[in-house]
Amino acid sequence: MSELTGPGDDALGHAVPTTCPEAEMVSVRTSKHQVLWFKRLWAFASKRRFRLLTLSNLGFAQVMTIVLGVLSSSLWARGVPVETYGQYQVIMSLIAIVGAYCLPGLGESITISAAKRYDGNLTTILKLKLGAAYVGSLVLVGAGFFYRASQPELAAGIYLVALLFPLYQLNVVWSPWLIGRNELSRRAFLSVAGHVILIGALGTLILADRRALGELVVGVIGLQALFSLAIVVYILRHRMNRLTHNDTIKYGFHSSAAILLEGLVATDKVIINHRLSAADVAVYSVALVFFTQAKSVYSIFNQMITPRIYKADSVAEAWTYLKGKLGLLILFFTLIGLAGFATIPILVPLLFSERYAAAAPYGKWLWLGSSVTTPTMYLANILRSQKKVKFVYMLSLGHPVLQFVLFLGLVQYGVMGMVMAKILARIALAIFYTASFLYYFYFE
Repeated sequence: MSELTGPGDDALGHAVPTTCPEAEMVSVRTSKHQVLWFKRLWAFASKRRFRLLTLSNLGFAQVMTIVLGVLSSSLWARGVPVETYGQYQVIMSLIAIVGAYCLPGLGESITISAAKRYDGNLTTILKLKLGAAYVGSLVLVGAGFFYRASQPELAAGIYLVALLFPLYQLNVVWSPWLIGRNELSRRAFLSVAGHVILIGALGTLILADRRALGELVVGVIGLQALFSLAIVVYILRHRMNRLTHNDTIKYGFHSSAAILLEGLVATDKVIINHRLSAADVAVYSVALVFFTQAKSVYSIFNQMITPRIYKADSVAEAWTYLKGKLGLLILFFTLIGLAGFATIPILVPLLFSERYAAAAPYGKWLWLGSSVTTPTMYLANILRSQKKVKFVYMLSLGHPVLQFVLFLGLVQYGVMGMVMAKILARIALAIFYTASFLYYFYFE
């Protein structure tokens, strides 16, 4: 070593750090920890970013669904004769009633199968769903036969729906599959696309002056059925394996039994058509547009709240998370309820024409009743998340029966009677949700 260089200098006389084995080891460990910490931080940020993007997409899709739903109803009201619109709504109610007995609980099996990668279950479930749907088609033919003398045009429309019903039932297959796969953004996109297709088909038929009930059934319901068929075929072709799990499929039968009476809730329009008229069904359907959208607003918040609720290990833990938000939710839904109560009488003639001005008072009361009772649904979700079986069975059996009895008892008072039946059932549900939550929170 030169006299001009020391242990901390290089050959040119520049200072360099003195090294030793221990220092090198510390440096390496520090570097590795920094890299590991950075990777974890990046993974966490990526998950957060993905979650925010997903919530953003879902929230946007839900808002689009609300807007497109109102636009669709406005198009029906303005472009189709009142009697025809009422008959179409009766057909949709019959589809809902019959569909409620076509093994709807298999949707749970589909979601579980998709989540756990039992892709082979999908073929078996499809066969079961289609088999039940073919039986449902025969029931619809019987319904058409019932109306053949009193409402021949309605009967013809029901016969056409009976032919399309098996394919139309596929719309309850692809959605739970995508949920199970956690492809929520894709599901949201397809849901919006389905609404756009419906509006496009309806608008085309109206512009072409093809407004007969049979033409509307084939053009709108038929196109939706083909849309669902295309999605299901795509899913079948992109399955990852052929694994099956019979217990998961059997669970769907148990779920179907638990919601066996849900079809009673959809009998309102059939009862109005039988006791009043198809025109009254149309007015009632317009009034329900706002009632239905309140559920969509609920879903926007539910998508953000549900994951944390379902992670909780007890009712008390879930309540700890929810209680700080419930007050704000109550305030929000009360405010939009009051705002809607004031503005719906103005919006109904603007959106649906003066022909449906009679729907305004019904719509504002339905909106208010739905809005102020909606926050209690979050309490019900806590009990569902904790698998309170007694609560679930009491709800799934009691509510449809109560709603059906109210329909039968209050239809004598016309459309307003049916509106009151809906509101009273919602109030009863809110009381049941609250009382059940308090019971499980304090006594179990």
